[in-house]
Amino acid sequence: MTRRELLSGAVALPFVPAIPGTNWLSDVYRELHLDAHFGQLQTIYEGFDAESAAGILKKAGFQMVSCFAVCGAGYSYYPTKIGVRHPALKRDFTGEMSRALKKRGIRVLAYLSVTRDHCLNSPWVDETHIPQLKEIHSLYDVDGFFLDGMIGKFLRGPCYCEYCRRAFGAEIPKSDSDPNVFAHHRFLTQKMNRYAERVTGALRNLAFVFNHVWVSRNPVNPPPAVNQLVWEPAPPYPGVLSLDFSLEARYLSTVRGVVNWSCMSTRGNGWGDYAVRDPAEYRHEAAVLLACGGRPYFGDDSYPSGNPDPAVYRVFGEVNQRTAAMEPFVKGRRPVKDIAVLLSADSIWSKLPLVPPREWMGKPSSPAVAGAHKALVEEHAQFSILNSETLAATLQDYKALVLAEQIILNPKECEAIRRFVSNGGALVVTGGTGVRDADNKPLSNFALADVLGIRYVESVNARRTFLGDTEVRGGYEHAATTSARTLIELIPAVGPKNAHGGKPAGPGVTINQFGKGRAIYASAHLFEAYFQDDTAALGKLAAWMLEQVYPRTARSLVLENAPLNIEAVYTTQGRARFVHLVSYSHDRRISAVHGIRVRLRCGTRPRQVALAPENKSIAFEWRDGWLSFPAGPVTIDSAYMIET
Repeated sequence: MTRRELLSGAVALPFVPAIPGTNWLSDVYRELHLDAHFGQLQTIYEGFDAESAAGILKKAGFQMVSCFAVCGAGYSYYPTKIGVRHPALKRDFTGEMSRALKKRGIRVLAYLSVTRDHCLNSPWVDETHIPQLKEIHSLYDVDGFFLDGMIGKFLRGPCYCEYCRRAFGAEIPKSDSDPNVFAHHRFLTQKMNRYAERVTGALRNLAFVFNHVWVSRNPVNPPPAVNQLVWEPAPPYPGVLSLDFSLEARYLSTVRGVVNWSCMSTRGNGWGDYAVRDPAEYRHEAAVLLACGGRPYFGDDSYPSGNPDPAVYRVFGEVNQRTAAMEPFVKGRRPVKDIAVLLSADSIWSKLPLVPPREWMGKPSSPAVAGAHKALVEEHAQFSILNSETLAATLQDYKALVLAEQIILNPKECEAIRRFVSNGGALVVTGGTGVRDADNKPLSNFALADVLGIRYVESVNARRTFLGDTEVRGGYEHAATTSARTLIELIPAVGPKNAHGGKPAGPGVTINQFGKGRAIYASAHLFEAYFQDDTAALGKLAAWMLEQVYPRTARSLVLENAPLNIEAVYTTQGRARFVHLVSYSHDRRISAVHGIRVRLRCGTRPRQVALAPENKSIAFEWRDGWLSFPAGPVTIDSAYMIET
């Protein structure tokens, strides 16, 4: 494929199933959400100018806008015959805004807050909710709906109404000690699925955004009718969202059937914050999403007048210009399948209390997977994050797998992993992976004991432990070797100050040959400790473990002379390949990085390597199946297209 063919659109993109009438979703990259929870205000939308507002949004380059129809307080922002109109509303905001946007060729989604006071298992869905969706569509011919609030069911505690009790089929738990807590978390996901199927079945050929559901917080595949997802970062935000966006993007890019997924960049440092962040931060977040195949979704907190701030949209517009230029180079791209990381919903739910604390929303759903993500980003590895269903179906396409303290491995996963390693795959495992069965009951041995070449003895709680001389926060799994070879001894902490004990208590890191592949195991909770403590020695230990079973010389992508704050994403479509380099830090002190060299496995000599979107040719070398070229200075992001 040549650059000319790419830009002309002559190259066929891979077929992605979509709901009839929503194929346009795959072409939408510049998205905006206008947040407007005005339930407590006595004056709203006075002096609102829909034509001027839509003109500002059009000039900023937005292709799709979600605007309010029903707010979190349950008030409608249009003259409804079904819902409750906002008592201070004196105009048809939803109608005026949607008409002005559609006049300018901008797709419109009507926002509805869904579950604040309503049960998704109750007749309310069919008797009130769906009729109101139909009312909005008949009035304004919107292109779809933005449905919000469902993830809140995880935080507000169980619903004990007759409809939920009947649907659950057992006594709904009332405390963390109830053995049905795990089953209830599964039930909540099933409830979301049923709701989505009812809504999409009642309003066909429309786009639906289901906010914060079927994302890394709830890593299961959505129903087939769901083809657009949005991840909304929840306060408190850790820094500039760089690692948050990357982790989420690497997961969402693998979810089955989703043609349009995005992460929200809020205007300020959280919802309700009217500050404007540094433009480089928005640009960076957009770069991470585009590199992984996603779309930027800006979130703006509306003023009570509803009129946008032109200065904010000049900043958004600058980022959208870069996005528009990159669209031909990212459309239809898929991540190269090299290293897989499992993110198991069952493992998340196995440790989740009945009512998760609010801070759970502001942290990764799996700290161990977040630690593995951080270590692999710093290793400049090409990797993807998979849920359990995706792993069982596609693991054979990868070269290495990381199981970062994933407590539950179901039979399908275990079968796929055994076959994968036996056929030559590389496996990295840490901590209490596979110590519980699919119903969250303790196992007497590791689920992958034969693959790892070890036998489970007991789980040990501790403040810290040592793998050789490397301190790791937390306890460990006491194991005994069967066929594995010990590489590093486990040293328990001793005394009131938890000092290095000096005497080995068993294997700390082991390696085992299983069929044609190899598996390496660390008994400590290595990746969770790395996420929590950010200790350099832990990152180096994780990189060393990967090197033992999957050396850099065998990988699809290698960066030379790259610092830790450079992230690499390797994608492909047909015969074209793309390498995205993203530079980030935890603050705004972003400076150019020089001297990076990119090396790719490449069976044939490329026709050209070009910097995108500038189409600037880059000198390269090709030798012994490896392509090598210098990357220019990376300030925020750089993208390279390899034509074969």
